[in-house]
Amino acid sequence: MTARARERLDGMWVPLIVLVGTVLRFWNLGQRGFWFDEALAVLRAAQPDLTSVFRTPPSYELPVYHSILHFWLAFGSGEAVARSFSALLSSVNLALAWLILKRILPRGEALATLALFALSPWQVAYAQEARPYALRQSLEFGALLVLVAASRRTALAWAGWSLLLGLDGLVHQLGLLWIPAHLVYLEMSGKMGKGERGKAAGWALAAALPALVMAWANRAAISRLNSSNPVVAPLLDFVVGAGQLFGAGPYVPRPLYSPVMVLLGVFTAAGIGYELLAVRKFRSRGCLAAYTALGLLPLLMLLAGNWCGLVYNAKLRYAMNAHLFVLAAWVHGVWLIRRREACLAVLGLFLAVEAASLGMYFRGGFPTLDMAPYKKPLREAAGLVRERLKPGDVVVGHDYLAYLPLRIYLAGAAPVRYVLTVPEVSEEEIKWMGRPSPLKDLIREYTRVWLVICPGHFGDSTFPPDDFIAPLRAYGVLVEEKTLPGIRIQLWRSRVKSDGSRMIPAG
Repeated sequence: MTARARERLDGMWVPLIVLVGTVLRFWNLGQRGFWFDEALAVLRAAQPDLTSVFRTPPSYELPVYHSILHFWLAFGSGEAVARSFSALLSSVNLALAWLILKRILPRGEALATLALFALSPWQVAYAQEARPYALRQSLEFGALLVLVAASRRTALAWAGWSLLLGLDGLVHQLGLLWIPAHLVYLEMSGKMGKGERGKAAGWALAAALPALVMAWANRAAISRLNSSNPVVAPLLDFVVGAGQLFGAGPYVPRPLYSPVMVLLGVFTAAGIGYELLAVRKFRSRGCLAAYTALGLLPLLMLLAGNWCGLVYNAKLRYAMNAHLFVLAAWVHGVWLIRRREACLAVLGLFLAVEAASLGMYFRGGFPTLDMAPYKKPLREAAGLVRERLKPGDVVVGHDYLAYLPLRIYLAGAAPVRYVLTVPEVSEEEIKWMGRPSPLKDLIREYTRVWLVICPGHFGDSTFPPDDFIAPLRAYGVLVEEKTLPGIRIQLWRSRVKSDGSRMIPAG
């Protein structure tokens, strides 16, 4: 096929893939209510002015994304509007991904990788969050494109790369992972020019310095977060999680899970192993550099940071751009199949798995593994309560994570309180959002208490422990209860007179 024919083919398929990916990212943006992290981001961004946004905790999460979202919320504060900024950036990232892929991979493999990336339920799910992941992806892809697109890296190109990754580190300090990853890629691919190493080190330091300074200034808050509730990821669990998430998304139908995992592992290993053996070829050096430096290295650095206590939880979304290059290694392994029909059949299987997974996601399926376990129907719970509210009612989230979404959805309708804090929540956040309220005081102060019990994981029991609701039993009576997926709602009526004296239970 001639170069012109290839360009025509790209001109047909790439816009179609980007269009489909964009539609998926904007589809049903408001299907789910805000979960804890989104609620915190929206409440922070909704401050009256930028100064307030910058002063709002938590200090370990820098306010770059929230400052942009502050202006974006001028279009509205609902779920669809708040998430549309991320969906827009994620759609742009598909075009950036293609501009990178076509420069470092063979055309056919680049197209297949882009298609899998565009249809990935994991990527779609994070594109539909009011969180900074899509913004990070834009900055990281943009910085990498500056490096791979320039035939000769001038001081301006290095400055652009340093600026983009410097901003990335200010959006999220784990953006620092991509500075060594990009430099290792240049070394491995043979694209680091003579005499460039010193220049690259200088610009890398300039990129890292703002995030390092901010990390040092907020070292107490970061240290408290890392030590409050550390989750040390076992290597096997991390690999299995990465296999599912970087293979076919978090909604793989159960009957397909095992074969999908086997095919993913075999072809990814084959793709990397083949290039490792063929490293003398220039093209192979470039492919191997992409798979390892941009795919595996960020994941390994994330895992090492977790084991060393620098990252309290090795969440794969912290290195989500590695997904693109792990997918590329998998596609390369599939491309090694000599019979083109068999190769296309395997690709078709994975595309079918992604389509099935997307169907589950858009039907309201709940996340697993790396996806937040707190994504429960708190909006629906708030709506159910709102319909039945009366004067003298209070709505109580059993903990801080349930409290923030309820606060958004019930703003002005009733007082909203919470009972338990969680280890990750800092003292500065508690001062900003309000301290927990003892159930004993709430049942004595208000006529009725709506208790919303929303434990962290879907497998956890929603029945409150006896010692937790003992004050409600002592000073109130359970009127009714309702359940939603992962949530229990109880309505308690106070048995305390207006003068504060205890009423005698009936019977």
